[in-house]
Amino acid sequence: MTLYENCCTRVCGFLGSLTTKLFHKAEEILLENILSHDLWCRLLAEDVWCFLVRYGSADLCRDQVNFLVELMKQSPPAFQPPSPLLSLTVRLIKCLAPEHQAELTQRLGASDDTVSLRVLANCVQGFSDPGLCQGVIHSVSESCSRLLREITTTEEYTQEDLHRLFLCLSCLCELLGQNDTIPLAVQPHVTSSITDTIGRLWKGIVASDWLNTSLSLQCLGKLILLSSYLLLSLDNDVLDKILTGMSSCLQQESSVHLHLTLVYFLRSFGKVTLPASPEQPQMLKRLSDLFVATLTSSDLFIYHHGLSAFTKFAEETLHEAVVPSCIEDQPGLQDCVVQFINKSPYTCSGELSRLDFLRIVPPCRIGVDMDSDSGVSDHQSGPSSKRPRLMENVNHHQVSQQNHCTRNANIYTKACIYSEDSKL
Repeated sequence: MTLYENCCTRVCGFLGSLTTKLFHKAEEILLENILSHDLWCRLLAEDVWCFLVRYGSADLCRDQVNFLVELMKQSPPAFQPPSPLLSLTVRLIKCLAPEHQAELTQRLGASDDTVSLRVLANCVQGFSDPGLCQGVIHSVSESCSRLLREITTTEEYTQEDLHRLFLCLSCLCELLGQNDTIPLAVQPHVTSSITDTIGRLWKGIVASDWLNTSLSLQCLGKLILLSSYLLLSLDNDVLDKILTGMSSCLQQESSVHLHLTLVYFLRSFGKVTLPASPEQPQMLKRLSDLFVATLTSSDLFIYHHGLSAFTKFAEETLHEAVVPSCIEDQPGLQDCVVQFINKSPYTCSGELSRLDFLRIVPPCRIGVDMDSDSGVSDHQSGPSSKRPRLMENVNHHQVSQQNHCTRNANIYTKACIYSEDSKL
């Protein structure tokens, strides 16, 4: 048993022995730690919260989910929806009784607000009923497609437009990114509409201009990630626009998160076959330059994933001329690729010691999220869905949501203000 597991077990045992009078205080403390800047405090509070709900009544689980969803809806736009609250909500939805899951999806699906859409998009895998899962996929994809069409018709994007765009793109990335784990069945006309909208969006923007603010940078990253899921459906002129935009981003100082998203896009490009055209040689040259910029990066995390993306591309692509053009002008790069394929240990070069190399912390996981308001992490894999059970005195174990909603909302607002002040 690890130290974390030991601490979590002891905290759960202690809270399980509390009387009803003290439970509201425990709820306040858990919410404060869910919104904490300390990762371990957040994880511990999330696990303990799931323990209390999982072994409570089905009505308690429903009330907690409804409370968290409303709390996210009432939060300021800059914090909508915060990843700790979203991650916890998705884990709790998996514990809902089947009838409560159906009730929740019906209520959230009838609302067009972006928070409801993102909650549904993130919890697709948590529904016990396959029909309910398919209904959520259809509802979210339809709503996001319509919102994207509305946003892209505006000539200039306001902060509110960018925020809505970011959440719509995030929802679609969550859905399409799960294609390898669950059988998605997005309607063909919806996929076609999304692809057309993404194409118009790429044609109407200058990617380098979206590096100026944090929100526009996050939108650009989501747009690139979503485009990687739709590569086979995009036209040649759109692909050319994407490659040109990515090249201009790397010429400027772009964030590590954005560069990692570019790497994920390059990894997926091996499935694309560019038809013979006057633009094809230029597009392949841009593709080669992007791989070179990634494989020569001084950031070891980008470099490692760049090698993985390059080998994956080399295995799948029909444009074999791109592979030698990436490494023939770079001394030693071919040996690095061969060592990576053979899984040989990495040899530190220069002044970087092995200890310094091991101290480098990867900034994020590729292909999931690249912003602090990312969706759901691997940690959210909670217990399996439970059936509702009867208790002699349900009210004795339930949280009085109406009594504590105002208090917890005040805690949440203070945490948001504190988070904003810390950024400044």
